[in-house]
This record gives sequence, structure tokens and C-alpha cells, in this order.
Amino acid sequence: MKSAFDKARVEFWSNCEYTGFMPRIVELLREDGWDCSHRYLIPYQSYRGAQGTLGRLWLRFKMYALYPLYLSARVFFNRSEAILVVTTNTFYAPAVALLLRSRKQRVIHLVYDLFPESLIHAGMLKEQSPGARLLNRLQAWVLRKADLNILLGENLKAYLENKHSQVANSVVIAVGANEVPFPPRKPAEPGQPFRILYCGNMGYMHDPASIGKLIQEPGETIAERCRLSFHSNGKGYARLMEMLGDAVPGWVSLNGFLDDAQWVDKMRQSDIALIIMGEGAENILMPSKAYSALVAGQALLAIAPEHSDLAEIIRLEKCGWLVAPGDVEGLRSTLEYILTHPEEVWECQQRAQACGIRDYSGPAVARQWAAAFQQV
Repeated sequence: MKSAFDKARVEFWSNCEYTGFMPRIVELLREDGWDCSHRYLIPYQSYRGAQGTLGRLWLRFKMYALYPLYLSARVFFNRSEAILVVTTNTFYAPAVALLLRSRKQRVIHLVYDLFPESLIHAGMLKEQSPGARLLNRLQAWVLRKADLNILLGENLKAYLENKHSQVANSVVIAVGANEVPFPPRKPAEPGQPFRILYCGNMGYMHDPASIGKLIQEPGETIAERCRLSFHSNGKGYARLMEMLGDAVPGWVSLNGFLDDAQWVDKMRQSDIALIIMGEGAENILMPSKAYSALVAGQALLAIAPEHSDLAEIIRLEKCGWLVAPGDVEGLRSTLEYILTHPEEVWECQQRAQACGIRDYSGPAVARQWAAAFQQV
């Protein structure tokens, strides 16, 4: 007979492998006594390495056809007691788990992306189209049937609860970040250019136009005192590179993704994290790259809507600067201010890292997950 102190098996499910934060969360939950694992179909390197039309089509087939079959087989043929944390990558995977689960299984709906909102924002669906209405009904059903819904921010939680009045079992747990590779931040060398880093996907819900226009007309102060590096991919990044063409100035570098060791080095070396959200993304997106930037001790320079979870972190923690999407003049004046006030940058970096370790590090997020598991 199981004692009251035994902890259930926990499986985090996603179509592709999550590196960085997920192994850290799994490790800490195991140390706490949970039989915890991360289940996925597509390794991280395969996901990042998909090239060409055929490669991307094969990747999509695995994400939207093979992975749901893999999840279905696990849930249907293994009926033993478990907590299944199923992310919205793939978007209908939580519905699959809810339809097939046994009475001994609990399903936690981990909302990384909202559908149909993401598709509407990307211009792939009309708001009142039959497809959007169908996805809205699916969203409402999953939110109502899940044993627990995990949202990434208070603004996202409020949006969904306002949209679907039946949603009562929702909790906010941030993605978080692995704090282990990042020692306490040290102040930058006096007189050195500030190193600003954009690292992560830049998709439909980002705003490449504002930063692109700034790069085209930076002004003397920014060109002399700033070094801006991009390590990215996605539709938004393609738009940025197309916008700049061959006229990429020397203080800007455009690159692809880094491997884990290179990423850690780049994060340690960079003073400020550039984070970009498009107008309207505040109800859909909380950029996970912000959490890595915080635990690494980077100040945040955010192009983001005022009523977003990212903006709220910056306001509450005083760990950076906020500019509205499309406000190129505001972005230019803010960046010029940053580059001429190094003491304020250092203060923001210290507050950022203190906040990151306290609220978004592996131990902080693992404690929240353990509480969620106890709740279900």
C-alpha cells in the first residue's frame, strides 16, 4: 500500500526537447522525491538543425502527426498512476491526453502558446473564421477539463479567465531558468562599449521593425558605444535581415543559434538583454529569454506593450527599460540614456540577478511545481 508520503510519477510532455531550464527542474524535483522525467519526440539538435523545405516539412510532420501518436500510445497503453504535464507544443496534445487518460492519471495543461490567438496574430486565421471558432471551443474545453492549468504570467492568466469564465483551476508558474552557469555579475570595465544581446527565436509575435529602423539610423552615440549581437531565427528574424539587407553596420552582428557552451559564454559577456514583443502579443506571449537574462544578471531593454507580464517585471523590479513597439524615437533616446549612464546599468544588473535567483531560478520554480503536483 502506498503511504501518504509517496510521490506520484510526473512526466513533462512536449514535441521537442527543452534544454536549459527543463533538465534543471527535473533534477530538483527528483531530489525532492518525485519520479520525474521529460518526454519528447524530437531532440533539440534535430529541431534546430532542420534545413530546407523537405527538412522543415518532415519536422512539422513529426510535431503534428508522429508526436501526438507517441503521446497517445503512452497514455492509452500505460494506465498506471501518473501526473502528465502536457504543453501546448503541439497545441492539441493536452486534448489528446485528456481524452485518453485513465482514472488514475491527472493532466496538467501547460500553456506555452495560445491558439487560435497565435495564428490570428500571425495572419494565418481570421478572428471570426470557422477555424478560429473551432480552436476557441477546443481551448475552452481543455481549460475546463484539465486538472490544473499553468499559465506563464498574471496578465495571461487574467486574459484567459476573462475570456473563459469557467477557468477556475489556473496557476501562474514561470518558465524560469537554470541559474547554475551564472556566477554573481561583475560591473563592466569602464569605457568599454555596452554589449547588448538578442538571443532566441524571433517569430510572428515580435516587432523587428522598431529595432531595424534604429539600426538604420542609430545616431553617433549608439554607433560608438554599443555592440548589438543577434543569435536568432524565425519569421521575425528573417524580416529583420531582409529589412537591413547588405547595409548591416559594424556595431551590429547577425548570427544563428549557439550551442549550449557558446550560449553560456555569450550570456556572461553581455551587459544588456534586448527582448522584443509586438503590439497585441501581451495576451499571448511571455518571452522565456527574459528569465535567462535575469539569472545571468543582464539588465533588460524591452520593446514591449505596456500591459504585458514582461513590462510588469521591469516596473516592479526596476531591472531595465521599457519602450512601446513602434516607438523608434523613444527607443533611440532610451538607448542613448543607457549608454551614458553606466552606473544605472550596473544597478539594474544587480537587481535583475537578485530577482532572477529569488523568483525564476531552478529551485524557485521547482518549489512551485511541487506545490502544483500536491494540489492535483
